[in-house]
Amino acid sequence: MKIILSLLIVFYLLIGCKIYKDSFTEVESEQSPLISGLQSYSSISEIISNHFINTDITILFDSRLPDGDRRPPYNMISISIPIYTHLDEDGELVLKFFNNRLMSTTFYPNDIENYLKKLKNIKIDFDSDAAKKDLLNEGYIVEIPSFTEVWFSLDYAKNKNFVSWTDVRLIEEQIKWAYRYATLLLPNPQLKATPPEADRLPYWFGGFWILDADK
Repeated sequence: MKIILSLLIVFYLLIGCKIYKDSFTEVESEQSPLISGLQSYSSISEIISNHFINTDITILFDSRLPDGDRRPPYNMISISIPIYTHLDEDGELVLKFFNNRLMSTTFYPNDIENYLKKLKNIKIDFDSDAAKKDLLNEGYIVEIPSFTEVWFSLDYAKNKNFVSWTDVRLIEEQIKWAYRYATLLLPNPQLKATPPEADRLPYWFGGFWILDADK
């Protein structure tokens, strides 16, 4: 009887719990092109050593889980290259990394009209029939094989137009993490978090899910 009862307990535990195997740190073998030959899934050290070794860099934010948190890693880093040139147009470049994998490159050109004209010369045309309207963010998207979306819109915080290259796989993975774990309250021995301290929900900012618990 005890054996049957134990088996039933195990059975109900298995059907009542979802077991996720995603590490959220895997590096795909096939990268996707971002701005100026940068490749998605590149690490921060690779990007800096190969492209920005003597460049002024500013860390905009570094958001991560506290020590002792048992959820999968969630580290979002955004860095800025304040002086950057693409297609002979000057502006600011912002790089975003999800768990040390380059997810997006966002360029804020000083002259957006000239920049959009030059993008057409490399077959990125937001006026073409191939461009998709992004109703959520009031912008336009052009797809580049295999996994890149180039997005043109307005950054309301900066009051400045931008063009962003994003690997959709990493965006989907970030959203998947937030869906599964953002509201999951786990005991944290270092923080000794108890409600309401433990009940900190993430919010969407600058293309990232930001966790208040990280601050």
